[in-house]
Amino acid sequence: MAPLIAAAIPVLADLIPDAIGWFAGDKAESAAEEVLGIASQVTGIGNKDEALEAIKADPEVALKFKIAVMNDKYRLDEMFLADRKDAREMQEVALKQDDLFSKRFLNYFAIGWSLFAAAYMSAITFIPISDAAEG
Repeated sequence: MAPLIAAAIPVLADLIPDAIGWFAGDKAESAAEEVLGIASQVTGIGNKDEALEAIKADPEVALKFKIAVMNDKYRLDEMFLADRKDAREMQEVALKQDDLFSKRFLNYFAIGWSLFAAAYMSAITFIPISDAAEG
């Protein structure tokens, strides 16, 4: 991730708390680039770092920036949610096939972890720890 983007994400999250979800996951960099592009348009400053500083320095410009981002919120939300669409489609395809293991994999996975967690909690609760291990 570019240093500017990494530094800008906390500032953008502070300025636009409603949009914090855009800056998580694989698409964080592209979402931050889009929002910094809006910052450059609002301030008229081509350098994104300087545009961000101008927004932090002037509350009136910060308000204009927030309004511009919220006006473009629908497009940015679509970009953010595009990843989830692929995962849903993958799950639908998995459920349509004849292989029972593939259809029920998530169920088996959840049962396995639940049994492991129950066994671990039981062991840590009821099996005594030796004095040598405690020391």
